[in-house]
Amino acid sequence: MVIDRSGSMQGMENQVISGFNEQLQSMQNIQDRYPEQEILMSLRFFNEQVGVNVLEHNPVKACNLMGCHEYQISGNKEKPFKISLPHEFIIFENVH
Repeated sequence: MVIDRSGSMQGMENQVISGFNEQLQSMQNIQDRYPEQEILMSLRFFNEQVGVNVLEHNPVKACNLMGCHEYQISGNKEKPFKISLPHEFIIFENVH
């Protein structure tokens, strides 16, 4: 997952946290239904720059829900920015 924490997200912190937690819980529920499949999660925040991975290929069952301490806005709301991710950043794996 890639999550925006730039200044443009001010006032939307609760929605971002809630959205992440709902997605994680959905993935954990799928893991429960299909225990033979290992579901992994990576998480990266970005603002004016792409940050480092906070989680990298962690089993979803080992991931914790996000709270307000884990999601902090950092960046200038007034400063527009453009960010582009290299195509290598998006990885799809078919694990059997």
